[in-house]
Parts: sequence; structure tokens; C-alpha cells
Amino acid sequence: MKRFFLLWVLIASASALSASAAFAAEAAPSDRGEFIGTWTMRGSEGEDFQAILNADGTSTSDWGPGETGTWQVIDGKAYVTWTDGWKEIIERDGAGYRKYGFEPGKDFTDQPSNESEAVKSA
Repeated sequence: MKRFFLLWVLIASASALSASAAFAAEAAPSDRGEFIGTWTMRGSEGEDFQAILNADGTSTSDWGPGETGTWQVIDGKAYVTWTDGWKEIIERDGAGYRKYGFEPGKDFTDQPSNESEAVKSA
């Protein structure tokens, strides 16, 4: 009888773990979906630029000759890392979004080098 009970507990635990993993997998895309698309923001000298956050976690921008990078969502914010060393956080700010830029050599936890409104256009 003990063996049967142990087997039942193992099966029930595996089933719960599987359901939990499926829920997490379904929840992740909706978090990312909020940020996928084209964003217009301001750079360090007040000039507008566009950044595209792709569904596969890559990013491109029309800054200078064009930049590429990667991005991910952590705690409901998009963290973007560009190949030129700049980093950005895009987060919800009331009804809109805000962008915080970090110059090369700074980390996401440092004081931002600049900030601006971030407007999603597509």
C-alpha cells in the first residue's frame, strides 16, 4: 500500500509541475508582447530615434549608422543592450511608457544618462 501511495504522490507532483511549467510558458509571451514592435524615443542629445524590439529577443535601431542588440523582459520592464555599449530600459509609466538610457560603461542599476518618453507605433 505504501508503494502505491508513493507512486501516486510522485505522479501527482509531476503533473502539478508540468501544469506549472505550461502556465509559465504561456505567461512569458504576453509579458514580452507588450514590448514587441517599433518604439520612438529620444537620445542623449534630444534627437528622436526608433528602436525595433523583435519577438525573437533581437533589436535594431536607426541610431547613427544603425545599431543591433538584444532585449528581455525582467519584472515587467524591457531591458535592451546595444552592440555599441548603450543600454536602455523601457517601462510603463502611467498610461504611457518611459525610456531610461545608460551610456557605455554604466549598468542598468546606475543613474540613467538620459530619459525620455517612449512611444510605441507598431
